[in-house]
Amino acid sequence: MANIIVYGGGFAGVAAAAKAASKAPNHEVILISPYPDDMLGGIGTSGGQNYWDTIEWPRGSLTARGSFAFWYDTYPKYYGVAEMSKLLKTESLGKYNNISVYTGYDISGFRTTGSPYRITSVDVKRIYRDADGYIKWGVSSLTFDGAVFIDASEEARLARCVNTSATYGRYDWPAAMLESAEQNRNYTARQQAATLMFKMKGISAASSGDMNYSQSAKGVWGCWGGASNYKNPNGRVAAFNNAHGPSGYIIKPVNAAQDGANSPHWWINAFLVFNVDGRAHSRDEGSSFYPSSMLAGTKSTDRAWVDARRFLHANRAQFEGAMRSYPGFGAASLVYSDGLPEVGSVLYIRETVHMAKDSAGRMNGTEDRNYAVGATASLSAGDAPGRGADAANYASRIGLAMYNADVHPYRYTDLMKNGAYLWGSESWEKMRPDRPVTNPERPQYPVYMPYACLTTGYVANLLIPGYGAGVSSYSWGEVRVFPNLCVLGDAAGIAAAYSVNSGVQALDIGWSATHVKAVQNDLAAAGARLEK
Repeated sequence: MANIIVYGGGFAGVAAAAKAASKAPNHEVILISPYPDDMLGGIGTSGGQNYWDTIEWPRGSLTARGSFAFWYDTYPKYYGVAEMSKLLKTESLGKYNNISVYTGYDISGFRTTGSPYRITSVDVKRIYRDADGYIKWGVSSLTFDGAVFIDASEEARLARCVNTSATYGRYDWPAAMLESAEQNRNYTARQQAATLMFKMKGISAASSGDMNYSQSAKGVWGCWGGASNYKNPNGRVAAFNNAHGPSGYIIKPVNAAQDGANSPHWWINAFLVFNVDGRAHSRDEGSSFYPSSMLAGTKSTDRAWVDARRFLHANRAQFEGAMRSYPGFGAASLVYSDGLPEVGSVLYIRETVHMAKDSAGRMNGTEDRNYAVGATASLSAGDAPGRGADAANYASRIGLAMYNADVHPYRYTDLMKNGAYLWGSESWEKMRPDRPVTNPERPQYPVYMPYACLTTGYVANLLIPGYGAGVSSYSWGEVRVFPNLCVLGDAAGIAAAYSVNSGVQALDIGWSATHVKAVQNDLAAAGARLEK
């Protein structure tokens, strides 16, 4: 019996573990969930982002299928975080007797061997949040040997530490679009702004202005919109942002959802936190896991989480006043727990690591030539096989990814032009005028995700369906949403099972049309969508 080790308790990790267990019933699957609670779902549960970001293609049809389709059918559009975590534990993983789940653990060490270079084992240790809000190492520790390792995490903890082909943040952008500190400096550049999800009560679900409210088939309310309030130069949101943007805090337009049907509490996605390095955790300081290439002025995830929560408390009156300018939020107030605002237990990190094809070729301006999914491939994907900039990905496709080019700002000034506030594609086109995404709205079609986006040529038995996938920084703005991560997770799980069942290294699967076709057949049988 060989072990398949899955690191990451978000949707991609759960999808990978479930698919691996189903296709390799004679092998043990071990899932390590590195969040300071007992939940599964990661940012989508622990982090409070209880709102599925979906785009139908064609209209009326989910682009992502497989695991995502089951979770979406069970809790469409919006959901309660505890209910979703329970679904993942019981329905998705609990039915397999060859899965062991370890919540509240993180990787503290690993070992590798050569011929070919691969990971052989990982050490994991308990984590907990202390009274000051920092996540610390506990005492309990374990070691797991493995034949295949899957890094489905937000920080690419294994993927970035066992090889040297990663770039960080938007490093692959053209040098002219970057600040001097981001040019040729340890392959490191800014990462997209993070969000701290927070809870509010007193919301009235009634569409007004540009705020759109809807109720899911399971009775859960959600909303999105508010750009006109956000952009109003004389409004309370602009006053808040003018005052606090230079400190790294912005209120953006809203998406939000009830924490389950009939709950008085809503999780709100509206509070951006800038200058966070999603790779950096205070508990890792002094170890090889702590990044040595952080840009000046950036914070660890712990420091950013603690500071942002305290900021909400210290500026409660102004913050609530600004939020109350959004339609339906006129009587809204923050929900408190233990004397501080109730927030997601982890930050909603949007970008960290991008796995490059060639370590020697890592440089500014390589977004179209050093990643399995390049910027042009996703921006100009075609509507059928053989058409569009992603045509070369078709033969080795393991799924489709579809969403807007939803690249969030890197600095608060990315949201301003001539004193006016920008949002969405306006901000993107200010940052990257060389890649407009409007007229027509693009991407128009899903992008084929190739098998190579799951692998690195430097580690034979590692699959990467998390944030460290081989996707350029631009393309990550499309790929990063939960449905697409589920697609990658399904593919990694099925590929891992194929690897242990056949004795073929995960990396070597991608070099053989026969092996790739076998993985595609298993994916199709598991409900994945492989065709446009």
